[in-house]
Amino acid sequence: MVVRSLLVALSLALSLLCAPAWAAPDKAEYDARVGKARELIAITGMAKLSDQITTAMVGQIGQMVNKLNPGHEAEVKEMLEEYFLPEVRASAPEFMEAIAGIYATNFTVAEMDAVIDFYKTPVGIKMLNSLPTLTQQSMAVGQAWGQAVAQRATGKFVEALKKRGLKAPQQL
Repeated sequence: MVVRSLLVALSLALSLLCAPAWAAPDKAEYDARVGKARELIAITGMAKLSDQITTAMVGQIGQMVNKLNPGHEAEVKEMLEEYFLPEVRASAPEFMEAIAGIYATNFTVAEMDAVIDFYKTPVGIKMLNSLPTLTQQSMAVGQAWGQAVAQRATGKFVEALKKRGLKAPQQL
C-alpha cells in the first residue's frame, strides 16, 4: 500500500505536464521525441522528485521493518542505506528513460516544446518549484485516504464473508 501510494503521487506529478498526442510516430520521429522528452524531464527536475519519493518510500519501509525489529532501528537504517537505497538510486536512470519513452509515445516534439516554454514562464517556474511540496502533500493525503478507505472496505468485506460462513484472511 505504501509503495502504491508513492507511485500514485509520482504519476500525479507526471500527469501535470500536458494532454496526450494520438498519432504513432515513426522511428526517427520517436527518437526526436525521446530526446525532447529527456529535455522536458531535465527541466522539470523529475530525477530530483523521484529521489524525494524514493527517500520517502525508504523511510516508510524502515518504519515497517522497525516495527518488526524493535530496538534495532539504527541497524535497520544502516542496512537500508547500505543495501536498499543504493539499488533503487542506481536504477533511477532506467526509470527516467522509461518515463522519457512514455512522454515520447504520448507527446509530439512541438507539444513538449510548448510545455518546456511554459515551464520557462513565471507561473511555470512556480509550478516546478512547487512540485516537491505538492508531491509530498499529495503523498500524505493519498496515504491517509488509502488507509481509511482500505480499512472501511476491508471491514465491510470481512463482515460480508463471515455472514456467508466464509473465512477471511488474518490481514488484508
